[in-house]
Amino acid sequence: MAIIKPNNNTISAITALPAAIPTGKVLQVVSATSTSAANTSSTSVVSFMNASITPSSSSNKIFCVFNGLGYANGTNNDLTALIYRGTTSGTEICSTKQYDGGSSYHMYNLDCSVLDTPSTTSAQQYTIGFRQSQSLYCEFGNSGHNTTLTLMEIAG
Repeated sequence: MAIIKPNNNTISAITALPAAIPTGKVLQVVSATSTSAANTSSTSVVSFMNASITPSSSSNKIFCVFNGLGYANGTNNDLTALIYRGTTSGTEICSTKQYDGGSSYHMYNLDCSVLDTPSTTSAQQYTIGFRQSQSLYCEFGNSGHNTTLTLMEIAG
């Protein structure tokens, strides 16, 4: 395969992308970590953890990423983890679901990422919540394992 050299430059001479390719810069990063767990036997959303970030411009975006462990017990029970802008009664912006078709509990790695456009310079809180599909036992987070929520302001 031939190497394509933009503007006939050597690879080592290229220091920036051409102007026609838009780029976004990460302006700030906020991260929260929890090693605790929360559980429920309800199908309602349970708030787990949150982090806040203040955009420097209303045209900037917030890239939200979370990763954590959870499990749901029971036949045909599923576990859903969600990111909300605000509290768990706010705007749902991302969700991920794991389905348990077995008869005993299953441990899941749940992660989700989304590029949010809050269109403001006010502080924005992002909250991780979780719920299950049946009124059985489920747990999110796991002692000894980190659940992380990372927020990155991206220049618009």
